[in-house]
Amino acid sequence: MSPRTRSVVLLRMIATTVACAVDPTAVPCGTEEDPAELRITKRSPALQVPVKNQDIEETFTVGDSPIDFDVEGILDESAEHSAGYVVYGPKSWGHSVSGRDVTFERVVPSWSYSPAHVEIAGIAGWVTERGCHYKLSSPVLSYDVVP
Repeated sequence: MSPRTRSVVLLRMIATTVACAVDPTAVPCGTEEDPAELRITKRSPALQVPVKNQDIEETFTVGDSPIDFDVEGILDESAEHSAGYVVYGPKSWGHSVSGRDVTFERVVPSWSYSPAHVEIAGIAGWVTERGCHYKLSSPVLSYDVVP
């Protein structure tokens, strides 16, 4: 990602970040050079597990999140991804908040290539109004699809 694109994404995230944590000590306030990593506590499919390439429920939860956020424009396939593109399905993620946990979910009808590897990673981060920088731990999702 070019520096200009990264700046645009970060500025977009400043504008869309909803709130800071009530307890800012739960996750440290990262800097631009060293953003704090948001910990993924649950994910499905589990890391490195093979799944059938049909109606794949992808979910992940960021536990004890210091911010309420969206992942549009933040997630993308990593260099290790070989499954192609989502066939007839949304690239967007729905999300819900429960306490301080933020869960993201989508259903992938199928990937264009199978057998193959799916790997989703964070490509940018968030900046709060207080100047705290955050990023997702990577990979966000990593699994194999089989016919």
